[in-house]
Amino acid sequence: MKIVIDLQARQTPGSAQRGIGRYSMELARAIARNRGLHDVRFLLNAAFDDGIDALEGELRQMDGATVERYRLLPIAAAWGDERRRLQRVNDAILDWRYACTDADALHVSSVFEGWQAGGAHVSMGTGNVPAGVHSATLYDLIPLIFADIYLHPADRVLYEERVALFRALDTVFAISESA
Repeated sequence: MKIVIDLQARQTPGSAQRGIGRYSMELARAIARNRGLHDVRFLLNAAFDDGIDALEGELRQMDGATVERYRLLPIAAAWGDERRRLQRVNDAILDWRYACTDADALHVSSVFEGWQAGGAHVSMGTGNVPAGVHSATLYDLIPLIFADIYLHPADRVLYEERVALFRALDTVFAISESA
């Protein structure tokens, strides 16, 4: 079985050194450590070149794991319709990249990376990529539960689109009570 894990959540400035990044890395370590005869492959977003070589080196030290990088169109400076257009192109690129891995199981560390701004991107079509099992980690839904505090009305639709991604997945790792 080929297990593919997108570790972008371990790379983004907003998540890398916080709980999401730490959990993503520990899950990756545990899967690699317990892989048995399974092939484990980690994917990294090449847009986050700060520390990517060190992260790749750390991942390659995991017994039998391989690491690959993908590159998307830069979207950090784009807003509005232009950002949405670039996101659709990045959806196609990332879905193609995932499909090229020929994964039996595809796991996305966090579907919320880049949902509002920044250079990160998670495809809205991840659940449609050829793979036996599609999964992602859901850390919490605090922004949705306390929308009046955390979500500006203009951001709510974008956030709810990200939440809707979980419906297209086969498995969700819900790791908190608020998930």
